[in-house]
Amino acid sequence: MKVSSDGGTPEVLTTLDADKHERSHRFRHILPSGEAVLFLAHTGGSMDDASIVAASMATGEHHVVTQGNGAQYIATGHLLYDRGGTPFAAPFDPDRLEITGNAVPVVVGVDDNKAGVYYFAVSETGTLVYRPAPRNDRRLVLVDLDGRVEPLAAPPLEYQGVRFSPDGRQLVTTTSDVSVHLYELEQERFSLLFSSIEVETDSRIISGDDSYDLSPDGQSFVMKEQFQEPIYTELYVVQNWFQELKRLVPTDN
Repeated sequence: MKVSSDGGTPEVLTTLDADKHERSHRFRHILPSGEAVLFLAHTGGSMDDASIVAASMATGEHHVVTQGNGAQYIATGHLLYDRGGTPFAAPFDPDRLEITGNAVPVVVGVDDNKAGVYYFAVSETGTLVYRPAPRNDRRLVLVDLDGRVEPLAAPPLEYQGVRFSPDGRQLVTTTSDVSVHLYELEQERFSLLFSSIEVETDSRIISGDDSYDLSPDGQSFVMKEQFQEPIYTELYVVQNWFQELKRLVPTDN
């Protein structure tokens, strides 16, 4: 929706495209000219596959610019956006509403909550602020009754819980990215069962963490609703970041 700064009746600017299975238009960012807006068109899959769209404020006519999340045009002439928790920058023409060069990752180690929230922002004066990604990788091991430790042939991940199958031949584990994995002890085989289990119900998210259990026949498991909030949040601030950005991603500006 849009509405004049003088007030009045709100007008519809964009509508969901049912043929493209769009579920929402979000994260709008008005360009400095005030004549166009960037927004995210989400179809319900991964936020990395969502479309960053540019639309005319006058007509609502719009087109896809690239894939990603959380687009922001900054004073250096770049389009800054997120993919997989990594901010990318690409040269951008605000008149043609087009990317004019290759996108380059400009910051690593930014937190990504897998639900469409991006944890970075840039001020008009060139200060970058972002929330760092937590690193809490763990390894799976077996420990016998005598205390001997046997590492398992599973990759280091942010494991959050492990359960044996009733026959003791398999393990089921969840990870922090809300995925469920299977480890077969005899075959030493590690595989993904389900990825990013997220079901929206009344604005709540049901997800897998360490509070879950297997059925007696080993064919089903149950998970709980999760409402946990972080106790504290760290933010990193990088001042005068525009100079570094221009070095990484040159533009004509």
